[in-house]
Amino acid sequence: MPIHPKSLLVSLLITAASSASAQDQGEVALRSADGAVEITGALIAIEDGNYVIDTAMGVVRVSTDRVACTGLACATVPGATALGAEPAPAVVAAEPVVAPVVAAAEPAPEPPASTVPAANVPADRKFGIHGSRTIGTNLIPNLLQAYAAKIGATYQMFDDNPKERFVRLVAADGSILAEIDLQTKGSGSAFPALADGLADIGMADRRMNDKDLEKLTPAGIADLRDTQDEIILGLDGIVTVVHPSNPLQNITLEELSRIFSGEATNWRDFGGPDAPIVVHSFPDGSGDRSVFLSRAVDPFGKTETEAAIEHTEYAEMQGAVLADPNAIGFLGRPFVGDQLKFLPIREQCGLISSPTNFRMKTEGYAMSRRVYLYRKPGKINPVAQALIDFAFTPEGQDVIVASNFTDRELESMTLADMQVDLDHAKTEPDFNARVFATLSRELADAERQSIAFRFEFGKTRLDPLSERAVSEFAAVLNSGAFDGKEIIVAGFADSVGTFDQNDRIASGRARNVEALIRAQLDRVTLDKVELTPVSYGELLPYLCNEDDFGRDANRRVEVWVR
Repeated sequence: MPIHPKSLLVSLLITAASSASAQDQGEVALRSADGAVEITGALIAIEDGNYVIDTAMGVVRVSTDRVACTGLACATVPGATALGAEPAPAVVAAEPVVAPVVAAAEPAPEPPASTVPAANVPADRKFGIHGSRTIGTNLIPNLLQAYAAKIGATYQMFDDNPKERFVRLVAADGSILAEIDLQTKGSGSAFPALADGLADIGMADRRMNDKDLEKLTPAGIADLRDTQDEIILGLDGIVTVVHPSNPLQNITLEELSRIFSGEATNWRDFGGPDAPIVVHSFPDGSGDRSVFLSRAVDPFGKTETEAAIEHTEYAEMQGAVLADPNAIGFLGRPFVGDQLKFLPIREQCGLISSPTNFRMKTEGYAMSRRVYLYRKPGKINPVAQALIDFAFTPEGQDVIVASNFTDRELESMTLADMQVDLDHAKTEPDFNARVFATLSRELADAERQSIAFRFEFGKTRLDPLSERAVSEFAAVLNSGAFDGKEIIVAGFADSVGTFDQNDRIASGRARNVEALIRAQLDRVTLDKVELTPVSYGELLPYLCNEDDFGRDANRRVEVWVR
């Protein structure tokens, strides 16, 4: 079940190297009661019971009931609490007219337009968000809507063209806080927009590639991968969809390659009716298409059939597949809905990979993907930066869930829930009965958490998403959610090499992650939880080890709690 961390002392809202542009109200110091924590910087405001302070490492929010404020500026910001004084009530903006956050299948409602003509909106209050349909169709509008409500503003969307909309955030006095050019023409369009200065934020439902870099280079923008400007917004996956009457229960990637290349054209080849297969896809530049082909077609030396019917909108794909019993297509999981039938992936080694929440969160689904925001290097519009920050707050994570994406809240499962995986593990060529018995004994009364830490091949450093996951899990532990529990940090490896070699590699990675978590725990928490690093080598593969994608998924460190 989900674990909701309690309020933390400090919530970092942006990366260490970036800093929101804010009015300088003067230096202050925020100090905890025991003197163990002190943060200095320029006090910006009081919001929702938090000090908002601009520090050397970025904008930080600190709960007002956990610290005292010292410095002359404490008296200059409404609601700031001087040392030893009672907190003053925060200034509350007029109640905004904001519709509720909507689910992915429903477009955000269109409120009345602002009376300010577009030509009169100051240029410094305009910015663009361009790129992925997956992210931009509903998730970004929903985040903007919720962010507007949080700051006491009104959200307005103008929707002349589903691919080219603009959004206004309007203050209570009618002034325009921001006007956002929101364009959703596919992930590939994000990078030219960043290069041309048309967007401060690029959206991509796949990672930036070398072709994208070629579009940035003429503008003097370097590779954004593995920098502070590459932001992993969350996790998602591509799902194969068919008509509800289709009798297939699952499908292999090799079978998908035959279908989408046009090599197989009749459903009877797969145990279905004697009927032609009608293939549906998206155009070149679509992140969904790129991810799907990279997993289900390209690895088999095939290319997509020219007979595929292309759609530019998710609703078109949904409607076309629902209208035709012979159709097959693919969608990002948030857009599958309740009417379409999705096909789990039957992997080469026999494992069944289904797009469940748990597998999405641990990147253990055969067509998992990360969704990205790419920030234009340097200074960007402060509202653009604030929106990025907001996405990682508890309120922002709630919006991600409401938009049918996978959030970062923890879920759990037991070893008994993984019986199929356990049975499969015994069939692996290098199966080690002794280590398997140890695993079965040590994890029998534990619960696996929906978090996984991953390493690139041959490296001991965690990838960026896993680094963030360490901080998130440490925050959960510091909140007291697992006080009195043993935290088993379990290392696993792929099957390349001998079992003993992989056991040593997995053990080293488990110890590494355990040390990183321990380093972020406060003294009280260290006395209340027990961290135990263990290794199970190449046992319990999450995906098949036959390809790089599967091996990447299996090089992981898991967390079990008992």
